[in-house]
Amino acid sequence: MAAFAACGSPGQQAQQPAEQHDASPEQLARPDSGSGRSAEVSAEASAEASNDRPIVRDTAPDRSADSIGSPIDVRSACTDPCPTKVIYAVGGQSLRRVVVDEDGNVLTDYVDAQWKTDGSTADHHKNWGTAIGAGVIVMVGNGGTMVSTDGVTFQKLGNPPALHAAKIVFDNGRFVTVASGGAWHSTDGFNWTKGTAVGVPGHIHGLAFGNGRFVAAGDSSGLFSVDGGASWTVYAFPGDRMGGYMNGLGFCNGKFVARGSAAGFLATGTNGQTWSTAAPTRYTDGTEVDFGGALFCVNDEFLGLPGSYTRGRGGRSTDGITWTRQTYSSTIGQAHRFENVNGGITSSGIYKSADGVSWTRIFNDSDATFETLASIAVGRIRK
Repeated sequence: MAAFAACGSPGQQAQQPAEQHDASPEQLARPDSGSGRSAEVSAEASAEASNDRPIVRDTAPDRSADSIGSPIDVRSACTDPCPTKVIYAVGGQSLRRVVVDEDGNVLTDYVDAQWKTDGSTADHHKNWGTAIGAGVIVMVGNGGTMVSTDGVTFQKLGNPPALHAAKIVFDNGRFVTVASGGAWHSTDGFNWTKGTAVGVPGHIHGLAFGNGRFVAAGDSSGLFSVDGGASWTVYAFPGDRMGGYMNGLGFCNGKFVARGSAAGFLATGTNGQTWSTAAPTRYTDGTEVDFGGALFCVNDEFLGLPGSYTRGRGGRSTDGITWTRQTYSSTIGQAHRFENVNGGITSSGIYKSADGVSWTRIFNDSDATFETLASIAVGRIRK
């Protein structure tokens, strides 16, 4: 089958009801190009009400995780020149999926009704990780691996299986996902190979690519791979210097930075194996570094995003060691940069930003109970 170039979203409006079919990965397209880089960040402060968008729910009759729309028709994939709009794909609790274009037009807004009202289990039925590359969207989590070429119709693959606390990135020409159940890699988002990983360190709190290697941060240790995810080596953080467990990971300006669970606990390294710590790390004003969101890279500078616990306060650093306080317009929790576009999420909104500091909301979730948004990717897809 001929390969197609990665394309942008055509800016469709809300998802239409789709006929339900069970499709095998062999029935699906296998696109082959795309790019992007993933990094984490945290949550919400300003409410740009004028930018609020109505929520449009998936109205398909079957909302189960195993039956998600009709098979993807590869013949409808675009050829050059492709549409140019960037799309934002977001996963969350209760197997939430939201896809919007850069103007906030909703392509998909899906939630599994079975878990929507059950707060005790919603977090264990989550799309933990989202990535865009090779012209497709891939989401990984407790509902299995979901893939889409148009942002509207999603198909469930046989592999990777359902994963808890998983992270996924698309970088260096491939998807890589790591979870407590193992690690997988793929160049097209459809065909996956399980890597050799011994002793995956519990929950995965961060995954990044840099200096020719993929690095994952777990509870008190992590993994790194120098062969594109085929094999993984365990590394250990100095647990007494990191606050007990890792809570985020980013790569910027030639360096990895991992954030510990306690304020001021950061570790830096260049190879994913050897780490240096300086606990507690302080801002230039003498207070401990305390941002609650993920580490995000913009223009060769780490941004420590605020998250919901620090009320818009975060930090910035060029080397991961010296940090300056930074106030953000929204409490962004997770973020992803694609080309010159920054996308971020709070627990109940999707945002865009030119500089990673000032954010504009393009999607407002007025009913976020047990559907908290948790992962985001920005990129271009085939349609």
